[in-house]
Amino acid sequence: MALIRSTNGNCPCPVCLVPKAQQAQGHNVHPVRKAADVQVIFTTKLKRGQKKKFLKQLSLRNVENVFWKLAHSDLHKALSFDRLHAYHLGLFGKHLWPELKLVVEGLDRSIRVAINNQSMVFPIWQGLYHFAKGVLYIEFSDGSKYEDLSKIIVFISFWALTAETSRRGYALLKLICRYIECDMYASFEVHTTETVDAYWQCIHQVYKALEKYIPLCVGDKKHKDWNFAKNHSHIHAPEDILAKGVMRNFSTQVIECSYLRVDYESKVTWKTVTDYLRCSPDFYKKPQYDGAIVDAGGGKCVIVKLHFTFVIDCGSKLYPLALVQAMQIPGSPQAQCNVDYNLALYRVKAKRAPVFIPLQSIIHGALLYSDPLRTDEYLVVDTIETGDIFLRLKEMFSDQGLA
Repeated sequence: MALIRSTNGNCPCPVCLVPKAQQAQGHNVHPVRKAADVQVIFTTKLKRGQKKKFLKQLSLRNVENVFWKLAHSDLHKALSFDRLHAYHLGLFGKHLWPELKLVVEGLDRSIRVAINNQSMVFPIWQGLYHFAKGVLYIEFSDGSKYEDLSKIIVFISFWALTAETSRRGYALLKLICRYIECDMYASFEVHTTETVDAYWQCIHQVYKALEKYIPLCVGDKKHKDWNFAKNHSHIHAPEDILAKGVMRNFSTQVIECSYLRVDYESKVTWKTVTDYLRCSPDFYKKPQYDGAIVDAGGGKCVIVKLHFTFVIDCGSKLYPLALVQAMQIPGSPQAQCNVDYNLALYRVKAKRAPVFIPLQSIIHGALLYSDPLRTDEYLVVDTIETGDIFLRLKEMFSDQGLA
């Protein structure tokens, strides 16, 4: 539509004039393209060879754009960031995920098998695809599969890709974490000045993490060039949100057991949202006991794991209750704390004695992933849904300096 040359042109971006060799950098500001500037070139009397050479420097074809006929419009401003193709099918699906598989292939076979098995036993959650056949040896073409894979990949592999076992793998996980945070902010259905600014910061953190990762890839049989369009395009995403509204306005993405229905006010949209929590010994032929965030009073919240739900009938009144295992922040070694901080992991540990709580005190569901290496410790998954749990956990753990 913009009539720019291919992605191999001098300035491949249809929105700005970033040089091809600087697409993996986020600290430089480049001039934006304007339809009026291009029209001036076509109206100026130049020899055919001069015009062609000048347009080639800007990665433009020597063709007048039909969209110039639309009054009071600018095609370059109309072009918008596409979360599905730029993030899920692009930056993650075609680049970060293959990089991770390349790193894992260099590890011991037992570790590869364990990572694949962790993807198969990852807890089931409504709206999150369950990879029953694993992830390492299956190819995906569906963007939603890549989106869901990105939400769990750090949890199923962080224990194997440590700074000691694989410096490259650990640096790649940190890069993927920054990408996931960007995708979470991009998914918000309501934005504020603060969340758009946070999105900006996350994008810059992606490029900083990439700068630290690239030197660790020296020696690869095939050198990977990170200067590609989908690695650059999200630099314009916050501007699109400010100019056109939330990303759902211009995205190409199509938007039996015992359970508790929990309604809560989303911290993203301020609308009522529903979670369905499972508490069953036989959910699709295996036990399913979900986690939840509970109002503990005094403005404090506690994370729990459901064990059993029941109702007490007392005369004319019904009292819905739940037996739960309350969680606390464990006193982890400093090395583990550093890993959790760098990979944005929210770690909790089960207290010994279960307690009874009123079901009305549950304010939000919580997906708990059991740490395969640490008994009774869980990681609270903050990548599910469209951002509410992402923001809620940042608030809950900020007092401990973990968010």
